[in-house]
Amino acid sequence: MRSRLIKRKTLAILVLAVILCFGFTFAVLAATVSPKDLVLTAIDNMDFEPARKLHNHLSGNATLTIDRLEGNSLEEFSIPIGTSLGCDYKLDVPGKKAGVDLNLKYDNKDYRGQIYLSDDKLIFSKSFVTALQELAPQSDMGLPDQYPEYLYQSVPEISEIWPSLLNYQNNEMNRINQINAEIKALIKFLVEAIPAEYFSVSGSTVTLELDQDGLITTVNAVLQKVKDEKTRFADIIANIAVVYDTADAADNQAQIKAEIIADIHGAVKNGTWPTEDQVKMIGNFIQVEQFKWQTSIIPGGQKSLDASIALKPESGLTGQIDINSESAGKADNLTGTYDLKLSFTEPDGISFNGAIESDMTIKGEKTTRNTGLSATSKTAGVVEFDMAASFKLTQQVDDGTIVSVPALTESNSLNVDKLPNAPEPTPEPLR
Repeated sequence: MRSRLIKRKTLAILVLAVILCFGFTFAVLAATVSPKDLVLTAIDNMDFEPARKLHNHLSGNATLTIDRLEGNSLEEFSIPIGTSLGCDYKLDVPGKKAGVDLNLKYDNKDYRGQIYLSDDKLIFSKSFVTALQELAPQSDMGLPDQYPEYLYQSVPEISEIWPSLLNYQNNEMNRINQINAEIKALIKFLVEAIPAEYFSVSGSTVTLELDQDGLITTVNAVLQKVKDEKTRFADIIANIAVVYDTADAADNQAQIKAEIIADIHGAVKNGTWPTEDQVKMIGNFIQVEQFKWQTSIIPGGQKSLDASIALKPESGLTGQIDINSESAGKADNLTGTYDLKLSFTEPDGISFNGAIESDMTIKGEKTTRNTGLSATSKTAGVVEFDMAASFKLTQQVDDGTIVSVPALTESNSLNVDKLPNAPEPTPEPLR
C-alpha cells in the first residue's frame, strides 16, 4: 500500500513538472505561431534574447527593501521594517574597472560607502569601513585608530576576471546558440506529443487549452513518446546536460545517453513505467482548474499564460498553485509581467502562503525590473514567519560608461596586507 501511495505521489509530481515545463515552453515560443503544425515549424525561428555587451560596459541601480519581517522563528533575527540596501554600479571591462556606491538605510540611519575594483586591487572607502565598524562593533578589523581615505588589498584572482569577461560575449553567444538548438529540440519533442485537438485559432490568436482530462491525455502521450523514441529523447537530454556542463557532462555525454536509454528500457521491462491507468490516478491528487496559453500570430503580439492547479488532500497537502504571465513585444522592446501564488496546508496544521509578482521592461539597451516577494508560515494558527520584500533594478548597457576609480597614493591609502595582523597569504599548492 505504501509503495503504491509513493508511486501515485511521484506521478502527481511528474504532472506538476509537465505543467510547469509546458508553461515555460509556451511562454518562450516565437511570436509567429498557429495550430500544432505551424507551431512546430515556428519553433525553428524561436530565439532567446541574444548576448549583448552586458558584461563589457554597463551601469545601473539596484535596491532591495524589507517591507515586513516578523514571526516566532525570527525573534533573534531582527531587521527593522523599511530597511533597504541600494547600490549604484558601473562596469568597464576593457578598462579593468568597476565601482559600487552602497547606501544602507537601517534603523532610521543612512550608511554609505564605496567599493572599487581596479585591475588586481580591491578598494574600500573610509566611509564603507566606518559603517561596518558601527554596524558590527564586536568585530575586530585590526585597523589603527587613524587611517586614510582608502583601504585596499591586492587580489591576484581579480586580474584574471577581466580577460574572462572580455571573452564572455563571444563565448556566451556561442553558448546561447547551443542552448537555443537543444531547447528547441526538447520543445519540439514535447509539442509533437500534444494531441492536435487541444490547439485552436481565433483571429490572430492561437490557444492551447488543457482541462483535467486533457492534461492526463497529454501526460500519457509524452510518456508514450519518450518510451517509443527513447534514443532521441536521451540524445536531447544528454546534449542539454553538455551545454549546461552539469557534473562534467561534456566528458560523459555518451554515458549519460546510455544510462537514460537503459533506465527507460528497464522501467518498461520491470513494470515500473507508468501505465495509462496509473496516470489517471493523479486526478486523486491534483485538479487542473485552468491551463490556457495564448499568443498572437503577429510578431511582437500579446502572449499570456494562465494556470491554476488545486492540490487535493490525498496528495498529503491541500492548496493551490496559480501562474499568470503576460508579455508583448520583441527582445529589444519588450514588456511583461509574471505572477506566481502558492498556498498549502499540511494535515498537522502547518500552512504556507507565498507570492512572487514581477514586471519587466526592455527598451533598447535599458532594462527595468520590479519584483515583490512575500511568504507567510503558520503552525496551528501561530505565525512562525511573515516576510515581504521588494527588489528594483534599472540597468543600462552603454559603451560610454566611465568608472571613476580613486588614484591611490601613500598619503590617501593604506594597504591592509601590511597591517600587523593581516592574514597570511594562501600558499601555492605543491606541483
